[in-house]
Amino acid sequence: MKRKASADGGREQHHLQKKKLLKWFSDHIQPNEYIAQPFLSCRLNTGHVYDLRLHVQKNGMGEWVITSIYPRIGPIGSITSNMGSGGYTGYLDDILKKEFPDSWREMQTEVERFAIDFSTHFESLYHDVLFDELGIDVGIDENQKLWLFEVNWRPGEPVIFNCELDVARNTILYAKYLAERKK
Repeated sequence: MKRKASADGGREQHHLQKKKLLKWFSDHIQPNEYIAQPFLSCRLNTGHVYDLRLHVQKNGMGEWVITSIYPRIGPIGSITSNMGSGGYTGYLDDILKKEFPDSWREMQTEVERFAIDFSTHFESLYHDVLFDELGIDVGIDENQKLWLFEVNWRPGEPVIFNCELDVARNTILYAKYLAERKK
């Protein structure tokens, strides 16, 4: 095993051969504690990494609606699309048209359907919790398959233009819906 200091805040990088890595996993990771998926490198034709943020909220009828869907694009050389590390946003249809010119409409429909279906399913897993807002981060592989990266409750303000009003409107309408149900 090789160890070397890294420039990312003092964390160390470890390089292991496959056999030693598998042993490390079996020694340190208990069964059923983690979910792992294959490494997925979602890259635009420009070489930038990206993912899609699916921002969903409950509306005035208590139903999941899409507030916004936008790509988050990382800087060249990065393996993540982290906004705090020089990443930026774009528009969904622009990215899909460039990356999937023959199937961008179908891909957009699939992403939108997934946003609502996943939110409904995710909420059903938590019987004592009422979610009102989720930020779902997904990637699209080379076969146009969606992969779930992360789910955030209270994902914060979307970083796209003119979306704050939609967020506030949905929040207020859902609060009104809940208040009326309590009567």
